[in-house]
Amino acid sequence: MLALIGPHWLALEDDQGRRKLDGNKDYVRIEIASALRRDIPVIPVLIHGAQMPAEDDLPEDLKSLTRRQALELRHTRFASDADAIASALKPRCQA
Repeated sequence: MLALIGPHWLALEDDQGRRKLDGNKDYVRIEIASALRRDIPVIPVLIHGAQMPAEDDLPEDLKSLTRRQALELRHTRFASDADAIASALKPRCQA
């Protein structure tokens, strides 16, 4: 699973001014948390200059996301960044 993280991902708010990521009905949170819980490989992809969030900034069920190796997808190096992401998605050969 690719988890796209933009620079405002942590700060997005719902109509009541609450942080979306803290809501139990936020579909992004549900999808990422489900993948983490089921041991599905999750690759954080940082876009538009985003930084990897700190563990303390994430809800409990997303904290392990911070222990994943993030990849960047930059418009200035799109081809090489996309190649790196594609390589990360390829199954590893076992000897």
